[in-house]
Amino acid sequence: MRDSDSFDEFYRTTSVRLTRYGYTVTGDLAEAQDLVQEAYTRAWQRWRTVAEHPNPEAWVRLVVTRLANDRWRRMGRWRAALRGTSDQPGIGTSTSTSATSSASVATTGTSSRRRSPR
Repeated sequence: MRDSDSFDEFYRTTSVRLTRYGYTVTGDLAEAQDLVQEAYTRAWQRWRTVAEHPNPEAWVRLVVTRLANDRWRRMGRWRAALRGTSDQPGIGTSTSTSATSSASVATTGTSSRRRSPR
């Protein structure tokens, strides 16, 4: 029971600040609330360790930041897939590249191909 009491107190004293921080990071209140809720869930799962941290609020703030970064990365990949382009190789590549390669192989004359000895 002692763990839940200390976590409840921690939540009451930090939740408003961390929600404001989440809003500053994301610019969207609903998303900020989702991120902060997930960060508190992770803190509760590891509360004995987090409670011993020199600054548990900083630990939760770091989790909020990392979750926001993960969402930005996923959204970037999703947008790139919709556009059909990407900075990462293999994501969103067009099939026209492979079609062009196949066409160039097919038009290569037999004289430029290596002949096997008979």
